[in-house]
Amino acid sequence: MMRPISHSERNAARRHLFDGLSEFSASWSAGRLVVAAPELEDDDRIPIVTALADGALELLFLTTFEFGESEPFQAVVAAPSEVNAWRWQFHFAEFAVVRCDFSAAVLETLDEFVLFGGDRESIQRALGQTVEEVRAEFATYAEEMKGACRHLPRIAEHYR
Repeated sequence: MMRPISHSERNAARRHLFDGLSEFSASWSAGRLVVAAPELEDDDRIPIVTALADGALELLFLTTFEFGESEPFQAVVAAPSEVNAWRWQFHFAEFAVVRCDFSAAVLETLDEFVLFGGDRESIQRALGQTVEEVRAEFATYAEEMKGACRHLPRIAEHYR
């Protein structure tokens, strides 16, 4: 069952996690590995989020943008299996799925890529590949997609 968190809790989480809408903050990223990967398909999201949870029964789902008090479900604590149902309410927004202890997160952007942050083991478990394989795959993806998304090669370079 999805449980909304308070306005002050979600704003504190956003300040801690994000620099702008499409990046993890430098303070949150410090001491963590952050890698870029191609955008997720719905069929891939639940297994990836479940692996990221690493046994936790609940995760924090939140949009990067504040929608105001009229939208309490923009930040919820919920089971990993609820990610797609929650996501469809905010399909037009960038969002993150975060371990409740903030040790690992995935940030889905509207720009054809996602960022995974955490320790090496968490990222590899979530994606089913080594970090080096993820980086190589994203570099290839960025090169192939650069005609449609010119910024992707820059993203690949930044997170390699």
